[in-house]
Amino acid sequence: MLRALQGRTENAAIVDCLEVDRVPMRDDAMAGYVGTSRVRELENLLLMQAFSPALFSQGPSPGPVTLMRLLRGEIAPEDVDEEFARLKRESQDHGVEKNLMKMSWECRACQMAGRDDYVKTMADFNVRCPSDFVTKLLPHGHWTRCTACTRRTRGEFGHLGGGMNEGVQARNAERQLAASQKLYTCRLCERNLVRSKFWPDDIRSVATGIACKECCPKSPEERRAPPQALRTCAACERELPRVRFWPTDLYNGKGNFQCK
Repeated sequence: MLRALQGRTENAAIVDCLEVDRVPMRDDAMAGYVGTSRVRELENLLLMQAFSPALFSQGPSPGPVTLMRLLRGEIAPEDVDEEFARLKRESQDHGVEKNLMKMSWECRACQMAGRDDYVKTMADFNVRCPSDFVTKLLPHGHWTRCTACTRRTRGEFGHLGGGMNEGVQARNAERQLAASQKLYTCRLCERNLVRSKFWPDDIRSVATGIACKECCPKSPEERRAPPQALRTCAACERELPRVRFWPTDLYNGKGNFQCK
């Protein structure tokens, strides 16, 4: 049924991305993408149940990515096999944990307090089974709080209440200030710098060594992105990646196009 809907736009959709404790495969991710992208507005999409956090975290599919790069002229036909093998090898080396109960989850309260061990196990959130994940952890949304932080807050302020009182707000402000003033060592220049001198996504992998923005000017997103063929702007004469040009100009133009 989902294959028949590819390329179509529907007024509304009810989609089942399978159970939250299911070990997702790439075919599941493709089917989930097709189903959830058939509507233009989020209000017109209804998910039947919570799905696995790893469903859409399996990385790009080597086949479609290689094909798109070939069609865009970013790789030559004789390099297709090598590019496909490279992407497949990278997807295997950087595989994500697909077992729900073995996944790690970030405690936002610990992170805001400047603690390095803010990545917790499911047991740290008192999640003992998949139903606990749905009822106890998912409702937190972005502002997750592990069991230790919940007990600590209750001990300091008496109860969690219906919103933050002045004491909680002051405490959070202190924690944010402490986190911003904490020093990290750049693995390249070996300087001790404050948190703002590093890329936020790199802070999460501080245990493996991180580089400051001066030593590593590219953001993690730019570093993870596959190399792109450069195009020359007819106005400023700079060589820029495709994303800096309007897609319609690239497809309809004859090489004389300008960057955004």
